[in-house]
Amino acid sequence: MSKIVVLLLFYSVFIIEVLGGAVMPEIESIQFDKSFYHPGESVTLQVKVKGEDLEKFSMTVEVMDLEKVILEKAYPLSSSLTIKFPAPSKYPSGYGIDLYLRNKKSKNIVSRNSRSFDVLEHWIEMPRYGFLTDFSPGRISPEMTMEFLTQYHINSLQYYDWMYNYGKLVYPGKGDQYTDAWSRTHLISKNMLRRLIEAGHKKNIYSLAYVPIYAATKEIYKKHPDWALYQFVNETWKPVEFENKLIIMAPDNKGWSSFLIDECKKAIKEIGFDGIHLDQYGYPKDNVSTKIVGKEYKPYTTSKGFVRFIDKLKSSISPQVVFFNCVDNWPGKIVQSESEEDVVYIEPWESCNTYNDMYNMIMKAKKYSNNKPIILAAYIKHFFENSIFYSNALILSSGAHRLELGEYDLLLDGPYFPGDAYPMDDNFMGKMLAYYDFSVRYEQLFYSNTFKIIDLQNQISSKFPLSNYPEPKKIWLNVRKDTKSRITMFNLVNFLNINYSFWRNWQPEPEKVNDFTLEISGQLAKSLKGYSFYFASADGNLRMIPISAIHNGEIITLKLPFLEYWSTIFAIPKSN
Repeated sequence: MSKIVVLLLFYSVFIIEVLGGAVMPEIESIQFDKSFYHPGESVTLQVKVKGEDLEKFSMTVEVMDLEKVILEKAYPLSSSLTIKFPAPSKYPSGYGIDLYLRNKKSKNIVSRNSRSFDVLEHWIEMPRYGFLTDFSPGRISPEMTMEFLTQYHINSLQYYDWMYNYGKLVYPGKGDQYTDAWSRTHLISKNMLRRLIEAGHKKNIYSLAYVPIYAATKEIYKKHPDWALYQFVNETWKPVEFENKLIIMAPDNKGWSSFLIDECKKAIKEIGFDGIHLDQYGYPKDNVSTKIVGKEYKPYTTSKGFVRFIDKLKSSISPQVVFFNCVDNWPGKIVQSESEEDVVYIEPWESCNTYNDMYNMIMKAKKYSNNKPIILAAYIKHFFENSIFYSNALILSSGAHRLELGEYDLLLDGPYFPGDAYPMDDNFMGKMLAYYDFSVRYEQLFYSNTFKIIDLQNQISSKFPLSNYPEPKKIWLNVRKDTKSRITMFNLVNFLNINYSFWRNWQPEPEKVNDFTLEISGQLAKSLKGYSFYFASADGNLRMIPISAIHNGEIITLKLPFLEYWSTIFAIPKSN
């Protein structure tokens, strides 16, 4: 059949079903009731449909495990539908859900929409981390806030600057309200903290109390000078200070650690937090300060003090979780490999400037921590939208997460959360939703702990320049084979249009590539005989679609529909 005939048939259907009748119905939104689901827990979707003559159409719902349909059901159409089914039993794993509207008479698909959800035994298996900064009585509804965060699969939140004071965390007064410890300008309500935590629990969202690991008020220091760290300045020993406001304590000092851990326990018991997020200020580095031992000032190894405090806190509040901020990835290896922290949380600064730095930092953190979850607080200005998606493509495809969303419709772009969070427009947030759905849908592959990196070694070629690592003017091709499932994944991130590799800087839009081919040869091609190939993308193709593989001797040629920021090819054994 000629292309002209095909086009004529298509437009005939279009004229009959659209121009000749009512406006085609369209799936407007799909809303989840939980940020994730436990195995067997009820998954409830609220689906909104707009259009006319809905009785002439039907809806088909498909739940996908990678390329396989594991649940399919048809529904009569209405403007508002509630869809329920039990969450699958396999975990931790991501699933796709695809909705199709069909004309009952012609069976033609007139609208489709795709989302994703994940099934976890415990949220710490796949922590998608967000933030809260407003704890005032008049803040936006906790329920509305949690509903918003649920759609992005955010399952845990950092409560930034919630505490009454540095050291003395929980407000000791009889009333409900107090002001924040740093500026004493933001009103905080203990009742609102509890309401937020409770609203989060209803959505399977868990709450962590932000706690500086060694910052105390000068009042505490005056009572306990032996708890502090000291430096020799102007011929005298002076306590280490932060912003001329706080005193830095030795994290593993017995008196200080017992005091602060008791305060953390109070926060969990009296407010209801699900864990503690420990912060530090990136100094003093090892052996540049001292602690008091007897009557002597002894050099202090701060990194070891961090580890001892983290482990003591973890053993004291278990099974509640403990996060620790490696500021500028310090002291990365020691904390990541030796401590009992539940995740690796890194706030990158000068040690991580390029996309390649970021990728290497993630890979090393996975290695040092024996594959704990990785979260990056990688701050990018909110108006550098292209830069955000380049970095998210790199971070998510590398099996890490990024702290960026919080409150209601706010995006984080700096380290002081109350002053560095901005509302974003619907177009940006819709694209962000697709990225989160994409990483959830294929999480068992993106976040697999049983993969090995495959070097290109001239085994893959294209008319576009390819690279084993992220660099300007090339497509970064990251090939990984999951040794457990035998699935090979080709992640392509499009850096063709960037001139500089600095992830914090403004970057131009990607040069979108349509219909290009990859040629696979050598040992890699041999290993993929008997495989089926699929394409999916965070930029508009959430569901896997099969792509043809042309075998010509020892060469496999694959044709990709498009590459904007990030697309993926999945090579799946046919026996799967």
